[in-house]
Amino acid sequence: MSAGNYDITIDQGSDFALSITVSDDGVESDLSDWDARAKLKATLSSTEATTMTVSEANAVDGILVMSLSHTQTAALAVGSYVYDLEIYKADGTKATRLLQGRATVRGEVTN
Repeated sequence: MSAGNYDITIDQGSDFALSITVSDDGVESDLSDWDARAKLKATLSSTEATTMTVSEANAVDGILVMSLSHTQTAALAVGSYVYDLEIYKADGTKATRLLQGRATVRGEVTN
């Protein structure tokens, strides 16, 4: 399975959350035995990254929530970024990228 492509918009200084349902042929995936991680970078080759929180809203039904706090988004410069989200086995035996894309951070006026 190849990663889905989905572009996101993040408002600087605001909480950000994106709910994702993982399925295979229309059947929700049980993610109980998986962990998840996501990062945001200015470019693919950037060494600095912002780690996004990924929580299991309902692992049995394949629902994950990828999020950033308002403190994290306030620290981001306005502009374009790349991100991805992957699930992995804690023992290191498997990893699958689920989602990737561009992230646009829009500037905050009332900070």
